[in-house]
Amino acid sequence: MIDRSSPGDTRQIPVRALPAHPSLDHLRKEAKRRLKDLRQSVPSAQLAEAQREVARDYGFTSWRRLVAVLSPVAPSSSELPYNWGWDLARRTADAQARGDGAAVEVAYRALIAQKPPGLAELEANFAQFLLTRPDGGTEARAIFRRLLRQPTATILAHYATFAQGAGMVDLDGREQIYRRAVAMDDNLLATHHYAAFLWHERGSPTEALRLARIAAEGDTPHPLVQAIYQGIYAAMAWHNGDAATAETWFRLARARSKDDVYATLAFAHMLTATGRESEGLTLAAEVVAHQRLADLGPLLARWFGAVVNFLRYAHGDAGQRTEALLALETAPVPPQATSNALDLWRTVKAATANGHPAPQRLVTLAQSLTGQSAPSNAWRSK
Repeated sequence: MIDRSSPGDTRQIPVRALPAHPSLDHLRKEAKRRLKDLRQSVPSAQLAEAQREVARDYGFTSWRRLVAVLSPVAPSSSELPYNWGWDLARRTADAQARGDGAAVEVAYRALIAQKPPGLAELEANFAQFLLTRPDGGTEARAIFRRLLRQPTATILAHYATFAQGAGMVDLDGREQIYRRAVAMDDNLLATHHYAAFLWHERGSPTEALRLARIAAEGDTPHPLVQAIYQGIYAAMAWHNGDAATAETWFRLARARSKDDVYATLAFAHMLTATGRESEGLTLAAEVVAHQRLADLGPLLARWFGAVVNFLRYAHGDAGQRTEALLALETAPVPPQATSNALDLWRTVKAATANGHPAPQRLVTLAQSLTGQSAPSNAWRSK
């Protein structure tokens, strides 16, 4: 059962973010330098005290927790728990972009027939997909009835979303399922799902951040999974006004795996919106050149490229602005964009404050990329 909720386990706002390339060697050297400084006033100071101070500077309650998230992953570890993750994305990307649900269903069934490791989780994902298909609800419910004969925290986490989508429970019922899942064991996926639910559905940022932090600090052998949890926690922290924590965790996510292109894009956006355009645009260029981008499907890949061009238009030089503006004219708006997870209005405000020549155009582009109207005074500098 995940607890870790005692008042003494609260997080402090970090004094600073981790450096651009965080490493254990860097932290150990920093702790030794801190020890020398401490001994000038407290001759009896020990290394453990210096290490604890360094950890607290970066927003961690202990040196052990800071070291844990930077510990190297065994070279034999796979990026994802099951190899069908990327395989499924590749098989269904084109069909999803075309809106061809039948082809996606065929790909799912072919993969399930192979009975790969992690079959139960694959079937849980398939059941959720079936809800979008004509007359697919009956089979979807049958799948979960079978899976729930021997429920795991992971299956329950998937079932919570499914049950609400199928009209079987309301928000309160969905939350009860999440609570049951996280009470079963220290399951990071269930904790992550519950945190996202509290953030998006309940509007409970304090508890959502606490749980997201647990998932981010969790010990998983799969680098991409941990990077995803860390990147999402970083994005939450930034939205909650804690830029130093956000930067620390974006850097930790990238140190764990650079295959989470969403985290890289979100970090690039944060950097450009907080006055570090050069580093942000460098990361943005990495996104559009990333080999994994194609696995997300053509629609989402085009949207990623459009957001990168938006950043270039907002913060680049005149030549970049012209090229980026032309590329944005036909930008797609996939369903994932409607959550406005990147909060592009921050870019609008930052670029306007820096003297962008066409602030209203920035508003129009942000609206097209997010599918949402501009907040009040989104483009006016204060």
